[in-house]
Amino acid sequence: GENDVLTFPGKFANNVEWKKKEKDWTKTDLARISAQIFDPLGLISPFVVRSKVILQHVWRRKKEFDWKTPLSEDIIKVWEDWLEEVPVIPSIKIKRWTGITEASKKKYQIHSFSDASEEGMCVACYLRVKTKSGYETTLMAAKSRVAPLKVESISRLELVACVLAVRLSAVVRETYPVSNEECFYWTDSEVCLHWMNTPARSFKAYVATRVGEIQTFTEPRQWQHV
Repeated sequence: GENDVLTFPGKFANNVEWKKKEKDWTKTDLARISAQIFDPLGLISPFVVRSKVILQHVWRRKKEFDWKTPLSEDIIKVWEDWLEEVPVIPSIKIKRWTGITEASKKKYQIHSFSDASEEGMCVACYLRVKTKSGYETTLMAAKSRVAPLKVESISRLELVACVLAVRLSAVVRETYPVSNEECFYWTDSEVCLHWMNTPARSFKAYVATRVGEIQTFTEPRQWQHV
């Protein structure tokens, strides 16, 4: 029914720690509060990852800020903008039922979408179920990571996102087993698609290792450009 949903209960709306503090924010405060949001399936990772990006910006300026040093106004402004959205978390509802019935339990696919930017990488994994009335599509799990402090090209970050897609899809397939013919991966990186269709040994270590993992667990025909 409509109430069969996943939610994120907690003291987000009234916990004083989530509100503007009278004393200055520090790196310790940011790390502690960002870690308090429990999201094992990554269903709200687009929101959670923003706190990790802010924390990484603080790390980049480690010569200015240790764990107890008050942060600068520019960082506090971005952090408090993020905090203002935290009370919305309990109102987020993710549909729990996938649409699979006894009649449709063999008629589903897994689709994983990956992407990257200068700030991070992400993947979202969906179950697509054929029903009598059409198709049901459900977000099963997601994952996000901040980009490493060492500057990498967008193509390399896109490749890492593709690897994350392969790994997350494998986790979902443990519960919803499908053949390779029913498992699909989507990326907007034509460079990554080219790499996947080239022998891994043709590349230097960074690309070769990741392309090798993708080629071990997937077939080129499973990958699509979007």
